[in-house]
Amino acid sequence: MEFIIAYLLLTSWEVYLFTIQRACLEFSRALEIDQHSGRVMLPWWYGTLWFSRIARWALIFFIFKSFGWILAIALLLIPTILNIFIPIPYKHSLRTFLKVIHKQISLGKTEPYIILHTQLKLLEKDLLNQQNG
Repeated sequence: MEFIIAYLLLTSWEVYLFTIQRACLEFSRALEIDQHSGRVMLPWWYGTLWFSRIARWALIFFIFKSFGWILAIALLLIPTILNIFIPIPYKHSLRTFLKVIHKQISLGKTEPYIILHTQLKLLEKDLLNQQNG
């Protein structure tokens, strides 16, 4: 049972990180910047995605061995289904990206970050206008 709970926790973390990544891609497209350049907006803890994926597959193996293949396949489908229906958290992601950019600017890294900051602030105003209007 502990394997299933751990798997569900890791799955929820991975789904959250996936929505952050989707928001980063959407903002990159909206700002008309290369998606690889847009990755600088992702927070440092986004790198935990790989740990989560590896641990999830290890847990699926243990769930398969302990409970059978039907439960293992059903649990594997959960993130796919969730990622289809969970909306992109634009407002939350925008705040996260702005924090990352502010930190980089405070560290003296100004080249891509000043431009990104200005563009994200304009995008934030557009999002607020869409919400209010």
